Amino acid sequence: GYWVHIWGPDENFRDDGVENFTRNVSDLVREGLMDPGEAAQMGIRVKVTSSLVEAAGDAQFIAEAIPEVLEMKQEMFQQLESICPGETIIASNTSTLLPTPLSQKMKHKERLLVAHFWNPAHLAPLVEVCGSPATDPGVLECTMDLLKKIGNEPVLMRKEILGFIGNRIMHAMLWL
Repeated sequence: GYWVHIWGPDENFRDDGVENFTRNVSDLVREGLMDPGEAAQMGIRVKVTSSLVEAAGDAQFIAEAIPEVLEMKQEMFQQLESICPGETIIASNTSTLLPTPLSQKMKHKERLLVAHFWNPAHLAPLVEVCGSPATDPGVLECTMDLLKKIGNEPVLMRKEILGFIGNRIMHAMLWL
């Protein structure tokens, strides 16, 4: 039921994103996990753009998923902070970087957190949510509520640890 803007820096990223979105929704409909009418409504509520201002200018919640490069993410968060309303929550989907260094160059660190969606995100409901000591508790609560509303199972991490929960368990199992 939410309006969504998907940003891609160029036509290839946008085309790939639309193709993945369409395939995932079709899979859900085919397997009986989504009503065809609901799927059609989703297509209407999703807009794809190459303009970061258009995508994020009036956003209430942003889920960032650019490459896992700290400096690139920090720069993106600075850009988003200059574009978005002051109350916009900015969530990174990283599974390898911690919220404190991610928010290091931001003026308002209290609005950033990590919301790491497990893959495939349209099938796996688990989302690891982790803030830094600077993250506003209300931002964490709002994020947890939103994730529950959209059908996810968020798990709140009370402190920052590299690899979060899932990656740490997976790596420990690989070494057994």
